[in-house]
Amino acid sequence: MQDDIEYRIRPVAGRPYLHIVWTEEGKTRRVSTGMEDEAEAAGYLCRFLAEVEESISLATLGDLWEYYKVAHIRKLIQQKTQFWAWEKVQHLSNTPLHGLTAAMREYRDHALVEGLKPSSVKRVLTTVRAAVNLAHREGLIDTPPYIDVSGLGGAPKPGHLSKDDAHRLVYTLSKGQVQWHYTFALLMLATGQRPSAVLELLWRDVNLIDGTLNFMAAVQRNPKGARMKGRPKAPLLMGPTLKEHLAGLDRTKDHHPVVSINGRKPNISAVENAMEIAGQRAGIEIKVTPHLLRHTYATLALDGGKSLLEVSRYLGHSSTAITEAVYVDHHTEQLRGVSEFGDTLIRSSPKSVS
Repeated sequence: MQDDIEYRIRPVAGRPYLHIVWTEEGKTRRVSTGMEDEAEAAGYLCRFLAEVEESISLATLGDLWEYYKVAHIRKLIQQKTQFWAWEKVQHLSNTPLHGLTAAMREYRDHALVEGLKPSSVKRVLTTVRAAVNLAHREGLIDTPPYIDVSGLGGAPKPGHLSKDDAHRLVYTLSKGQVQWHYTFALLMLATGQRPSAVLELLWRDVNLIDGTLNFMAAVQRNPKGARMKGRPKAPLLMGPTLKEHLAGLDRTKDHHPVVSINGRKPNISAVENAMEIAGQRAGIEIKVTPHLLRHTYATLALDGGKSLLEVSRYLGHSSTAITEAVYVDHHTEQLRGVSEFGDTLIRSSPKSVS
């Protein structure tokens, strides 16, 4: 990666959209993201950098960090501890990526001997791992180096939101200006599906007459590309709140995703940024992630008295596969009670949020 080029997301006077701006050979250059929302623009920046891969050479840990810093600049500004983590391994900048596994193992051992807390060592290693995983997802490295963080302990991540926090998140997103953020959260909390399944849901998979969502349709359309794991076998019934919301959206193009940016599904980085920022604005103390919303649905459904069999079927879990195959037919109507529970998680009003 060229050291003298730094890509940033900036507004441009007289232009409605945010731009990617950088300086090259003494000249300021820019390209429009076509987006007004900063989180969405950050996702566009990731794709932009991947498209100019020929000018990006990720050979060392230092190269990897520079790419990660630029591609996730908004997120990193909000999480300054990641810059702190980089300072701890900055002396290893010239380490080639093929030697990163051994270098991080040596760093771990040395840091623990020097008295750095295990939880702090883990924070450093998970930051490096996040940079590795981003580069791998964007196709910049073929085989991600393994970064071992086992045995370092630290406080376990919270498993789910409280019901009050779920209501607070929904209310905050309902007052936001980006429609797909709200739609994504409603679908996640009302159905408990995997984020990938929600993002792959097309309007043709939504039946507002029957009030059902067919999450298996993506597998039927693309058996090699879409994952069958974690998808309910039967179409899921919608609760009235979700159904009313979807009925009010533009459904004229049935091949478009339900969660859509100009007819395209958002990438997972944009979704993660959007949920994290919404959680912060809602005053939620823990980090809100897409998968946390799935855990929230499952945990609160069980706490609310729904049976393990009901919930596992609704989530598409395989842990009760034998019981399902032998004793239970996959009829949509049997899932009505679970769909009605999901509706209670997204039903919110200003009066219910303090």
